[in-house]
Amino acid sequence: MSATDTITIEPSETVQNLFQTSSSIPTQRIVAITVDESKFSEYAVTWAIKNYLQETDIVLLVHVRTPASEPLSLRTTDYSKKVMDGFVQISKDLLSGYMDILAEHEFRSRGISLAGKVKQTIVSYMNEVKPDVLLMGSRGPTLSRSLTKTLMPRTSDYCSTHCSCSVVVVKPTPEELLVLEEAEQESMNRGDSLKLASRVGLM
Repeated sequence: MSATDTITIEPSETVQNLFQTSSSIPTQRIVAITVDESKFSEYAVTWAIKNYLQETDIVLLVHVRTPASEPLSLRTTDYSKKVMDGFVQISKDLLSGYMDILAEHEFRSRGISLAGKVKQTIVSYMNEVKPDVLLMGSRGPTLSRSLTKTLMPRTSDYCSTHCSCSVVVVKPTPEELLVLEEAEQESMNRGDSLKLASRVGLM
């Protein structure tokens, strides 16, 4: 994995203060959580805050920027650079938002933005940093068939098989899954994909 494809998101002032005030607390675990812009990631992070994380944990929030899988020839023009810069900014904003949420609950975190193919990139990074555990969200089967560049069950299965660390897949109840799928579909129907295209320079 190229160093230029990995971006570490610096903690905000709130998170930095949390690191300083918690410096006397021994760190027991490194907990990695994969995130994207879906409702399923929101659910996984919320579940972790309520049910899994401990005050001594350091949380690594990991987001994979999939456009890096395009051929290099398509990323050499000024236009393509603008598009890639847009995806980098979206990744930074996403991670910063989750870091702030964790800070509100007094959990220490860092954001890691990676470029590459989702499954392989996650496994490569996990085997490099060796966290104690990796938490991943799980999509419903309907959305999994229609969304091809996000964290699908196939990704969690792949990571469970190939990651050297323990992997926890956060699965909503059937009732929660229905609500999440409806919310995700509504987001797609509202044209959020068009908003995303605009933000990265495709429109």
